[in-house]
Amino acid sequence: METGLVSTPPEPWPFSLSSSRSSTSGECQGQGILSSISLSTTSSFGSGLHPTTKMCIAMMKDAFAAYPISRVFDLGTGSGVLALCALRLGATKILACDISLNACKEALVNLKNHGIPDKILLVRGTYTCARAKGFDLVLANLLMETLSKILPFIPPLLKNRGILILSGITPSQLDQLLSYSLGLGDMHLLKRDREHGWASAMLIREIQEEAQ
Repeated sequence: METGLVSTPPEPWPFSLSSSRSSTSGECQGQGILSSISLSTTSSFGSGLHPTTKMCIAMMKDAFAAYPISRVFDLGTGSGVLALCALRLGATKILACDISLNACKEALVNLKNHGIPDKILLVRGTYTCARAKGFDLVLANLLMETLSKILPFIPPLLKNRGILILSGITPSQLDQLLSYSLGLGDMHLLKRDREHGWASAMLIREIQEEAQ
């Protein structure tokens, strides 16, 4: 996957969000390509104000600060808010996908509104559109019904020491997902969080070298 992006250095944080019923605007301190983010969305999950999205953004900030992240896969992009935030934080190549045609249309509108439709590759699809070991960061802010089915296929998309951020689930559901993920052997928990009955986690993939 090549999106033809040029390097965009990270800009100073923080990122604050405010919302009306149908749109969200994000104010970022400092100048940059996304010094403000405005979203047109019909879903609370895509507004940037839902606890699951807010936790994802906070963990993205931590991940970009601690690890060299260039290639990002936003799995289930919805309004495109996380893809836009990833670009704002310094990602140079971003793949965003959603199985919903309406979500893809909404995300495309938001990308065009920011004048950057060519800087994020938007695809209607799921994890199968992504390349194995192709990403430094995978974002999966999805409901349990979906995550429980596709989780086995997500870690292979990460490079060695790639980061996976999970959200969209309750604390008990996260416990179930972590029990499976950590049992894979090459996934390790970095941190977890919870807010208003929702939970999120950040994991790292550390591929063990095969014995010679």
